Amino acid sequence: MEGPCRDTLGSFNESVFALWTCSLCYSYLFPNGHYKPSMNLDKPSLVPFGTPVDNLSSYNAVYPDIKNEMSLKMACASLDGKDCQRWKSCCRSAVQCCERQLSMQSGPQSNGHLCPRTWDGWGCFDDTSPSQTVSILCPSFIKYGNEQVVYVSTTCSTLSLLLLIPACGIFLWFRQLRTQHRIKLHISLFASFILTAMLTLVWDIRVYGDRLRKPVQEAFMTQSEATCKVIYFLWRYARCTNYFWMFCEGLYLHQLIVNAFQSPKRMVLYYLLGWGKCWIKNAGGYELIIYAPNLLCIVINFIFLLSILRILLTQLQAHPNEPGNFRRALKATFVLVPLFGLQLFLVIYRPVHFAVETLYIFEIISKLVIDSQGAVIALIFCYFNGERPNGRRRGRQRKTWSDITQWTRKSFAETWSLLTDRVIVEGTGQETGDNDDKYISGSVIIIKMSKIMEGLVQRRSEYASRPEIIIRGESIYGDISSLTER
Repeated sequence: MEGPCRDTLGSFNESVFALWTCSLCYSYLFPNGHYKPSMNLDKPSLVPFGTPVDNLSSYNAVYPDIKNEMSLKMACASLDGKDCQRWKSCCRSAVQCCERQLSMQSGPQSNGHLCPRTWDGWGCFDDTSPSQTVSILCPSFIKYGNEQVVYVSTTCSTLSLLLLIPACGIFLWFRQLRTQHRIKLHISLFASFILTAMLTLVWDIRVYGDRLRKPVQEAFMTQSEATCKVIYFLWRYARCTNYFWMFCEGLYLHQLIVNAFQSPKRMVLYYLLGWGKCWIKNAGGYELIIYAPNLLCIVINFIFLLSILRILLTQLQAHPNEPGNFRRALKATFVLVPLFGLQLFLVIYRPVHFAVETLYIFEIISKLVIDSQGAVIALIFCYFNGERPNGRRRGRQRKTWSDITQWTRKSFAETWSLLTDRVIVEGTGQETGDNDDKYISGSVIIIKMSKIMEGLVQRRSEYASRPEIIIRGESIYGDISSLTER
């Protein structure tokens, strides 16, 4: 029985060590699984739970040889795809540990004592001197051990919140923005991402992160099962609303282009689609109930994008000598990709038959793509959108126009009597927005005043500090003389 490869129960030759440790991997990872180790150290195997110890030969034992795909397939029949990959990864790690032990020379000894190299069921420890503490990284095959995935998710969700909340505030602050149907859709989409990001942070920090740091008996996931289920329910619902609001964005834009830019009169249908039609149920194999509608939303949005691109290219054929228009059309189309959620095609389906290491990389990429989407659309459609600062300037211009008009009426007699100032106001009224929001556009207020007239120096200083008014202080005697003569 003695051999060069060692685990916590003793040393074994290579073949027995591989079968024994692979059987224990199944027991450690799935304590309530279909199989259990047979404890027959001559030829270790997995046997179904409930097998009598004195009658093992009458049952179909599974010999988990990592090099025998048939035996692994029999054991994996009781597991889903991801758990099967985790178990096989554990078995491969044990075999690699055995190979490492065989390749190493004898370790340091102190007074004849030594903590020998060992596979403890989770990781591989080298020879260690007494009183020395050794730590290793958590393996990728354990269920609650991917801290890096949590860090990526938390960072992306926090960034999304920091960008989405001010973006919603900007849209709601300016009336000429918040009254537009398109902006209303943006606000609802942003709100769904805010809700998702908040619940993701709660789940990652309070539930999943707590499980990483504490034993299962002390974790929040075990101590507060009802609250955990409520949080998970809300998180799945919020995630589904993201897909449906992306669908609403695509539907609205497609209707706007197809119907000659006539915006819909009512928004009730969009609100019902975005907030009220998500199916929520965490039911194992019935997850398709959730994923199918989400995938359908993205597929329809992809069709909308192709239709929009077709319409744009058709219109551009009328101007074949302007290649810049074609580039702008393609750029506008690519900008719609994050709004329509088309990048989620890459991560909406989680592969289960890949190696655990590959799945780990996929989880990192998935968190980056999904949890950063809110931040990306906030940057594109709010912070980098020229309409927002224009709306801000228009709001200021409207207020400035009112202030100047009131001041002009109040001091008209004084101004006219002195004949030292000429106020030229150039502006046009324009209607815009979906709800007939009126604002002053392109107003330029030029105040020319004479330095020799003390009466209006104070007026000039009052408006010189306001950036929305262009003041040119000039002593134009000819202009004043001409005004006086008139």
